[in-house]
Amino acid sequence: MKKINPANSSFETMIRSGCIYVDKTGYLRDMLSLEGAYYFLSRPRRFGKTLSVSTLECIFRNRRDLFKGLQIDSSDYEWKEYPVIRMDFSKCCEKNPDRIAEWLGCELDEIARGYGVELDARGQGEKFDQLIRKLSAKGKVAVLIDEYDAPLSNNIGSPDIDRIREVFRGLFSVLKANCGCVRMVFITGVTKYAKVSIFSSMNNLIDISMMKKYANILGYTQQELERDFTDCISEGVAASGMKRDDYMEKLKRTYDGYCFCPGTATLYNPVSIGQFFMNGGEDFDNYWIQTGGTRFLAEIARKTGLEIEDCLNTPFSKNEMEFFDITEADSMKMSLNSFKFLLFQTGYLTISKALDKNLYLLNYPNQEVRRSFAVMMLNQVHRDDENSFSPSYLLYPLKQGNIGGMIEYMKALFGSIPYYLSKENNTEAHYHQVFHAALIAAGAKLSSEMPISDGRIDSVLQAGEHLYIFEFKLDGSAGEALRQIEEKDYAVIAGLFGAARKTHLVGVCFSSKTRNITGYLEKPLERKSE
Repeated sequence: MKKINPANSSFETMIRSGCIYVDKTGYLRDMLSLEGAYYFLSRPRRFGKTLSVSTLECIFRNRRDLFKGLQIDSSDYEWKEYPVIRMDFSKCCEKNPDRIAEWLGCELDEIARGYGVELDARGQGEKFDQLIRKLSAKGKVAVLIDEYDAPLSNNIGSPDIDRIREVFRGLFSVLKANCGCVRMVFITGVTKYAKVSIFSSMNNLIDISMMKKYANILGYTQQELERDFTDCISEGVAASGMKRDDYMEKLKRTYDGYCFCPGTATLYNPVSIGQFFMNGGEDFDNYWIQTGGTRFLAEIARKTGLEIEDCLNTPFSKNEMEFFDITEADSMKMSLNSFKFLLFQTGYLTISKALDKNLYLLNYPNQEVRRSFAVMMLNQVHRDDENSFSPSYLLYPLKQGNIGGMIEYMKALFGSIPYYLSKENNTEAHYHQVFHAALIAAGAKLSSEMPISDGRIDSVLQAGEHLYIFEFKLDGSAGEALRQIEEKDYAVIAGLFGAARKTHLVGVCFSSKTRNITGYLEKPLERKSE
């Protein structure tokens, strides 16, 4: 059986070490058919962008020996060696614009030395221009820029953000001026929020991020998963003791679901799948959050009061994304639309439905990501190192029908939130959000703001044979909340949850003074077996 190495982003190492490689070279061959093209690809972190850059580098270096049996090897691609300028901005940890420019200059000098070329220009823009022109004497140049936006994302909120943008604007303007020397330009990043200002001089840039023909250029489709991970799946089924159909359904529910263009196959995150199978294929854990990432999103949500659930109920316009600016990400006035764009680009939300050619609805791609965001939200508010809180405590009493046990654990969570954090968000939405985040982080099957004919139910949660219908009140009473559930007949939705045989109506009240749960009332409703 072939090896699995989800951390490997080197195409040559992956092939030579006998690791599983899901063949995406057909997409790259299609891109290469257009001479002198400038491409931009946006995808969430850990989705295989760097591996694609590495694969292109091997193609341009004429390493055909590495591509035996792959789609590009049997195509009509004319193999030839080209000079390559490859830069990975995820390696740049500098904060100061001058230091970022200095780092860039050092990278260009190192590439030049590798080709035996000497650069005498001073500024990074002039060095880049000189390097392209001198290398073009050896053949048209392939320019590969990976994670271009890393220095921008790492410095959100910095007073120097505009100066950092100027560094990139100057760099990319050089590319436009040297189009006659270029075989291909390929730029990757997580976000497109700086596209208008940074890439303004590159009006020839082809954005393939949401293009249908390239929708599955990264990530694994269901067909690719079952074709290339056959042995891993068989081992996982045996280790888990599950039936194969149940196993595949859980695998899909946990890790599948990404969609970057309506009407295309959904995708598995390659790093999550790699780590899942590398660990034996039986532990359906949350691997995505372990890779590290955009935790600033939870901080934005906490500061602004924006809730991810609100993003699921309003349409997403692809055209509006072109006007989103990076500086908004640190603003207390950040709009819901801007928040949606960030969540989509960073992989927390994905396209779930197309309303028309430009208007989409978003949702969590899968359970792994939904829990990841919930855990991040909890980390923003729970900062009591002495009294560790585990969300897993919440689910066990709910499965036993013990709502009181869950409430006691939830009180402990709210009690651990520092005063200054709860004071700045002393609203019903804040308490609702923390309550939900804790339960989702625990792995609960929970629906928020569930619409019915007479309004919206705050929370509906299924735990084993028990179904809980929650209504929350701030500075009200649990009795008032419970009456609302009964008067609006929220229990009518219980029939949608076939596995549940006992329904609990639960009113919960919070106090803005104590910043905690002050009471709850429960009314159990027996449901007859069918």
